[in-house]
Amino acid sequence: MNAGRSLTEEEARALCEAMLSGGMSDQEIADVLVMLAEKGETPEEVSGFVRGLLAHAEPIPFDGATVDTCGTGGSGLVRFNVSTSVAFVLAACGVCVAKHGNRGSRAPNGSFDLLEALGIPIDLGGAAVAECLERSGLGFIYARRFHPLMQRVAAARALARRRTVFNLAGPLSNPTRVSVQVVGTSTHSDARTVAGCLRLLGREQGVCVTGHSGIDEVDLAGPAVLCGIDAALTTELLDPRSLGLSLVAYAEMPGGDARANARLFRELLDGTAPLPLVEAVCLSAALVLVVAGRVKSYREGIEVARDVLGRGRVREKFLEYRDVAADVSRRMS
Repeated sequence: MNAGRSLTEEEARALCEAMLSGGMSDQEIADVLVMLAEKGETPEEVSGFVRGLLAHAEPIPFDGATVDTCGTGGSGLVRFNVSTSVAFVLAACGVCVAKHGNRGSRAPNGSFDLLEALGIPIDLGGAAVAECLERSGLGFIYARRFHPLMQRVAAARALARRRTVFNLAGPLSNPTRVSVQVVGTSTHSDARTVAGCLRLLGREQGVCVTGHSGIDEVDLAGPAVLCGIDAALTTELLDPRSLGLSLVAYAEMPGGDARANARLFRELLDGTAPLPLVEAVCLSAALVLVVAGRVKSYREGIEVARDVLGRGRVREKFLEYRDVAADVSRRMS
């Protein structure tokens, strides 16, 4: 690969295949990853890596269209698992959610750390996830299970010592038929790259969001920047104040490790969670509901999310999914 030259989608896919097949040394992979990052990955390159990852992913035999809210991470901040909580809110609204995710890379505060702390089986295979989607309209896809060859580039990614194309491609490599995707990124430049990739991957609706605090989701600290997947990659601001929400500095938001976040999640279900956490979850849910065409405005989406939380429907969905996942895990283990 020549420094400064961008790859076609097919070239990027072939490069990803070479990395995953063991045909390159760790140092060679690391050098190429750094070269791509310093040049700036293109949507075509990210899409090629996504297709390379999916070619080796464990399949999920589910034909229905799904919604995903997996973000790229990258902020390095300790926080509450908003997007995981939003998955339960959306499912309670009748949206079929296949949430792709992983454990935390630096601390036990990833989406699957939270699920495990809540007593939910996490290491479900393709058939098990498909049954969960069929029975509950909700499924969680553990990236380490579905993309086992990613272990072959773990050492190289550590050598690179920076964000690489795999951080962008991983969240887009959901093995289900994703029709709607909201992807959080920690920088505006990554948002434009990922939005262009979503367009190449054929998503029907999608948006990339960068929070005001440099996080991969909307937050209450100020306006988030949204980047659409239309041809112009149109951007807009989503300001909490315009929706009647109070600004809250991100450092003041509750959150911590998996145990602390599990407690906060239960408080969310019980109606006793701190108001900023409730509003952050409702705002994120509203964004997905608007993108999916389920509501006409962010205000309406916030009210719908508040309603399903207030009437206990999210708690019911959580208990339903926990029971389904436990049943499926017990029968298929």
